[in-house]
Amino acid sequence: RSSTAEKFWQNWRASNAVVLDEQYQPLVERIIGTEALREILIMTEQMIGDHVNNGDDPESEYFIHNDMAPNNLFIVDPPDAGEGPIIFVDFEHAGATHNQTLGLITDLGNFYGRSWPNPEMQRAYLTTYLQESPKENLEYNYALIRTAVVASTIYLARYGMKEDHPEHEMSVRLLGNLRSHLEALDNMYQEIKREDSI
Repeated sequence: RSSTAEKFWQNWRASNAVVLDEQYQPLVERIIGTEALREILIMTEQMIGDHVNNGDDPESEYFIHNDMAPNNLFIVDPPDAGEGPIIFVDFEHAGATHNQTLGLITDLGNFYGRSWPNPEMQRAYLTTYLQESPKENLEYNYALIRTAVVASTIYLARYGMKEDHPEHEMSVRLLGNLRSHLEALDNMYQEIKREDSI
């Protein structure tokens, strides 16, 4: 779904159209606010648009796991007290892209979205990603992880918008936590910028 910029934006628009559909407006208004969500979507497009649209590199291919859920990776305990390797499993949806930004948005976003039952872990994941990213790429990494959060939230939420759908709780919790998670990420971004300016 993210092998090209064109496919990414088609999926982005389709997901947005479902979540913002008139029939779901009372739900969206109650859990996040329709205008607040629209503003988040517009800001995200502005932040990442150039990277998505101009990120193709025909000379390179980037792996996309495409199902980067917490239950699809394992951290191996080493025999000594060091850090063990991480093993990824479940490659049935894997693919490749010439656009590294799209690959990263997909896999970072899938991990975030599939972690929806644990909002504290989601928040820690976002802030840690930004903290551990190279400072010289702060602006890009901030736009990247922010887009991954928004894109995965909208993409996954669209499936359970109906109240009787089995994934309705996932949709409600993803949308309901979106603002606070973005605020935590924004606060970390500002903190890093302040530290760099000292």
